[in-house]
Amino acid sequence: MKPLTTTLLASAALSLLVACGGDGHDGHDHADHEHGAVSDATVPSDQAQTHALICGCALEEVGACGEYIEVDGEFVALEAPIDLGYMPFCHKDGLQARADGELKDGKFVATTFAMVD
Repeated sequence: MKPLTTTLLASAALSLLVACGGDGHDGHDHADHEHGAVSDATVPSDQAQTHALICGCALEEVGACGEYIEVDGEFVALEAPIDLGYMPFCHKDGLQARADGELKDGKFVATTFAMVD
């Protein structure tokens, strides 16, 4: 490899390392969901109900991935008060959560949400 090409490649690699931080940290504070810290949004009240959860891809009427929660016998879109991560319900059976919240505009807007083991 020519010295100029080697220098350019090394410079580009160093620039990427510096620009991306190089420490594996993405710049977001994930303390609440990566390290198990408890927030008010993860502590359901005594009145919270247990709901079945499903990915939208498993629902014929939806057919695309998304978070759905069973309320009054039917599945509706879930707006969770915490970051659930990328496709948390996809291809997983028997998921449940305790949640407080209400139906708004055809969605269940949860004010608290905690997965049930």
